[in-house]
Amino acid sequence: MTAMFGFIIVLNSGWTYEITEYANPASLSVRFYPDEAYQPEREVYYLRSKAVPFGEELGLMNELYWGNDATQLQIQSGDYIITVGQYDTLDEANAALKALEDQLGGDAGLFVASGLADEIPEK
Repeated sequence: MTAMFGFIIVLNSGWTYEITEYANPASLSVRFYPDEAYQPEREVYYLRSKAVPFGEELGLMNELYWGNDATQLQIQSGDYIITVGQYDTLDEANAALKALEDQLGGDAGLFVASGLADEIPEK
């Protein structure tokens, strides 16, 4: 039986992280440091799901997009979305959506959205 768990760390603006996995002894190391590429006024594009309450549907979406640079995000309404990737242009985001749909064999259940780098979606 395989068990999956996760945890969420919310970083202050302008910070990023690096995770290193070690085999012996089995452990993870998380390092936080200032993000030199941080641009708060930059518009970014990403793939996102519909908003859902915390629960089984959210868990199933997490599993579906596992390994695709997916992130669970609580939005301003209190619901949650899954975001996949971060792209500089609309064309890059559309290409990523098509690639994900090809990988999953059909509709990925995501759409392209955009916002400022630090902006938390309303809906």
